[in-house]
Amino acid sequence: MNWVTIVWSLAAGACLTLAVMHSLIWLRDRTLYAHLAFAFAAIGTVGVAFCELLTMFETDPKAYLAILRWAHLPTLSILLGLAYFVRLYFQTGWLLLFYLAVGTRLGMVVVNFQSPGNISFLEIQTLKSTTLWGQSIHVIDRAIQNPWQALLLVNVILFLVYFIQASLALWKRKDRESRRRSGVVGGSLVLFLLLAAGHSSLINRQLIESPFLITFSFMAILAAMAYQLSRDVVDAARLARDLNESQEQMTLAASAAKLALWRWDVPQNDIWVMPAGRSMYGVSAHEKVSIERFLETVHPEDRDAVRQSLQETMAGKETFDHDYRIILSQGQIRWITAKGKMEFAADGSALSLRGVSKDVTDRFQAEERSRLVVEAAPYAMIMVNDSSKMVMVNQQTERTFGYTRAELIGHSLEILMPERFRAAHGELQSTFHQSPTARMMGEGRELSGLRKDGVEIPIEVGLTPIVTTEGRFVLASVSDISERKRLEIEARNQRDELTHLSRVSSLGLLSGSLAHEINQPLGIILANAQAAQRMLRSESPDLPELRDILDDIVGEDLRAGEAIKRLRALLKRGQTQLLPVNLNEIVKDILRLTQSDLIRQGVSVSMDLDPTLPATSGDYVQLQQVVLNLILNACDAMAENPEKARPLHLSTQHLNGSVRLSVQDHGCGLPVDLEERIFQPFFTTKEQGLGIGLSISRSIIAAHHGQLWAERNPDHGTTFHLELRVDSPQNT
Repeated sequence: MNWVTIVWSLAAGACLTLAVMHSLIWLRDRTLYAHLAFAFAAIGTVGVAFCELLTMFETDPKAYLAILRWAHLPTLSILLGLAYFVRLYFQTGWLLLFYLAVGTRLGMVVVNFQSPGNISFLEIQTLKSTTLWGQSIHVIDRAIQNPWQALLLVNVILFLVYFIQASLALWKRKDRESRRRSGVVGGSLVLFLLLAAGHSSLINRQLIESPFLITFSFMAILAAMAYQLSRDVVDAARLARDLNESQEQMTLAASAAKLALWRWDVPQNDIWVMPAGRSMYGVSAHEKVSIERFLETVHPEDRDAVRQSLQETMAGKETFDHDYRIILSQGQIRWITAKGKMEFAADGSALSLRGVSKDVTDRFQAEERSRLVVEAAPYAMIMVNDSSKMVMVNQQTERTFGYTRAELIGHSLEILMPERFRAAHGELQSTFHQSPTARMMGEGRELSGLRKDGVEIPIEVGLTPIVTTEGRFVLASVSDISERKRLEIEARNQRDELTHLSRVSSLGLLSGSLAHEINQPLGIILANAQAAQRMLRSESPDLPELRDILDDIVGEDLRAGEAIKRLRALLKRGQTQLLPVNLNEIVKDILRLTQSDLIRQGVSVSMDLDPTLPATSGDYVQLQQVVLNLILNACDAMAENPEKARPLHLSTQHLNGSVRLSVQDHGCGLPVDLEERIFQPFFTTKEQGLGIGLSISRSIIAAHHGQLWAERNPDHGTTFHLELRVDSPQNT
């Protein structure tokens, strides 16, 4: 059995099989040039194996020399294939070194065919017979070396340096796949190329007598390359399965989210879109979709903007992000949002645009309704971001502050604030963001806005935090309360006038008591003055007695002056002024004022005043009027009682955070279900009453943030309760 022929034939057949396989792979996908380079190296190895087999059975030295000359062509195919494979598969290596190694090899082939023999030998003089695996073969016995043989060594060194540099550069990437490629392919290239070159050099220099065996070194290199490529094929298959599974999952997710995936092949002007997308755009299942067909579905008002955005993406913008309207065949208009990313070729030309579309009609309609609501709001609506920049205003904002929308958007909210409020705005904003809840701004304080013309207007501001995908915002609703303030002032003035008239009316009822209060001291003053005159006409007046008379005159004068002072206080017209007051003092002053009238009407007064009663904030004169009105009403309610049965009881007490005054009579009492009606304007149970006293009293107490109500006593009579907060505000 000729084992030499069998082994070299098997090696050539294996290499040829690999060459065919990888050629078919390249033909199936013309982008896989690494497989084409592998096929060239494998075919070259087949040629080298054939040449080596011929030399072993050749007996003519000249024919042996010719075979070695032609063997450099398949060797060139091997080395070019290996270098090109490394360049493509490693994606690294010095390009200059690559060209230098390939160039010198091509030059060496030229020298090979220009030499008398070949580049290794000028002449082979004799061959020698030997055995290999029991088979008789021939090897070089004596030969004359070609001086150009050194070029072979230089070329091999260039290829080795290129392979080593490329492998090291790939190894430095540190990822597992790159290091495996560097170790398996790069390591085998360097190792077996050294073996092949070393063995050939020893034969060429006639240092050993051996047949050429570089076929098996190159087969080892091809085996390592085939192993790595097979791993890539397996990995690609696994990735394809994973990709297919991911694509199915993505399709399911896209369908669940009502998304449409699409891809635009720019050179072919062909758009692939999943079935859901065709339904979204109203395109039939078998209709070819081009960019022109897509633009036909876009609303005419949006078409130019979409076309411009696509052109910018193709020019290098990379990302496509646009909202537009489409018109379906039934004339229905839908809003679409589309996002995509462009892939570019090495020369910068656009290859494909991949993206996704979503029907957002419901969102746009909701946003439009919200916009209309905001625009129709009767007060200014201003949305600001975390930097206090205005990002949205409505028409009422323009009317309220006198600015145009363009003058407000993007500017700080502080331009709408008077200068005195701007310093504290930053702190207030920070406090609000720490606890972002809907609230009124500046509760308990008077706020003002600044118009463009510099005029300040009173405002109320409501704050509402809003969180969106763009970040956190605050929506401020600003109300111009100038008219309300004017009406409040007018109503307060009218109330003060009515209150003053009520006091004048109440004093009319006290005219008898007031006359007695003033006439009594005036009478005493007159009597004392007359007595003093008589004493002065005597020859020896009693000076101590005269001094006592003058003291009585001064005392009665002060008494009359105090009565007039209290009268003037009740008649005084003015605005409400809240100052610390004590209900006990008010009760005592009113009882001193009404003392004579109460005696005349036969009313007996008892008091139970809390000595620890704290002060409250109130208008002293107005509270006097309320207490006076309650006492006079109590007297009127007991007018029909016998003279000895007209008791009036006044009491004060300190409750939790408030003080209370109670006025209790034993009169006719209130009819059933009239506890609240008696406080209505012009409602009265008296024949001569106007029905405004209790109404005014309740309005006064309400202005003091207090309460006034009536209760029927268990036996007979009525008790009126007046309650004020101890921590009443400082202004009304």
